[in-house]
Amino acid sequence: MLSVKKFIRRSPPAVVLYFERLDLINMGYRDFPLLKLMTDVFGNAIWFSTILVMTHSSSTLPEGPNGYSVNYESYVKHCIALVQQYMHQAISYSTLEYPLLLVEKGPRCKRNFMGESVLPNGQIWTIPVLVIMHMYPR
Repeated sequence: MLSVKKFIRRSPPAVVLYFERLDLINMGYRDFPLLKLMTDVFGNAIWFSTILVMTHSSSTLPEGPNGYSVNYESYVKHCIALVQQYMHQAISYSTLEYPLLLVEKGPRCKRNFMGESVLPNGQIWTIPVLVIMHMYPR
């Protein structure tokens, strides 16, 4: 991390992609020490250009407390809120909202009639990636 820190001092990144697996969030979130270390090494400013990328977004959803499958949208919202809560704690700044990308490229990913990869909610996941990346300066 220190060699990366030296590099970004000379050439700060326009965007930082923070990857997290959507399918492992419910098992318990243990990455807080990593988030804190990243903040300590790179400073709070690194988080102001961060995009949260949730991978494995078509994985099988866990069962809810009543034994039934949980709703995809509510599960995603829960996971995002949990990760953002820990990110906020790492930088001691609770109002920052991170842009979010849900991505899936695995064999479980469904395809629409045009052959495009879609998430369980039917959204084509590549379009938001292109839109968000286009918003950031080069």
